[in-house]
Amino acid sequence: MRNLNLSVAFLIGTLALTGCSRNPVAPQAAVPTDPSATQGRGLQTSDPDAPQGGEAGAVGTIHVESMDAGVLTVGRWTLTIHKNSHIDPATISMTVRDRQAMDVEIVVTPASANVFQVPIELVANCSDQTNMVMTDQSIYFWNGDWAPATDVTVQEGSMLIKAKANTLANAHVDGAAAIVGGHKNK
Repeated sequence: MRNLNLSVAFLIGTLALTGCSRNPVAPQAAVPTDPSATQGRGLQTSDPDAPQGGEAGAVGTIHVESMDAGVLTVGRWTLTIHKNSHIDPATISMTVRDRQAMDVEIVVTPASANVFQVPIELVANCSDQTNMVMTDQSIYFWNGDWAPATDVTVQEGSMLIKAKANTLANAHVDGAAAIVGGHKNK
């Protein structure tokens, strides 16, 4: 009887030392392969491929709630929406078809949300344009015809062109030559 108590005491002591850890030789539980089984764990299944030459280009979208701020960068273009600049929630999409192009397509939905109380800022980073004369450049917005933005700042050292506006439209960077009917006159 004394040997039995000693064996039980030894077993209880061993269990107390190992606590609730799992048996090292026990089979491991299978990792779920169904992505929905890992919901909430931050598992990323795949990254979208980067655009290749000849493909549609880069697209970015941001949803900004009423009175909130936001920043969206696609290609050389960065759009900054300041806090309290808009009353209605808005979804803004920017598309750059070609990395070398100086154009950006901008869509605001719903269209009624394309009114900003505090001007938004659209910036074109032209630092990859080695032969560009910055003092001749401006940002143009499409509203049935290309028209120069009215509030433009050119930063020659950093090669940035900034335009402030109260509505958004497709934009284009171009030199001092007139733009008529969507094409630059040379």
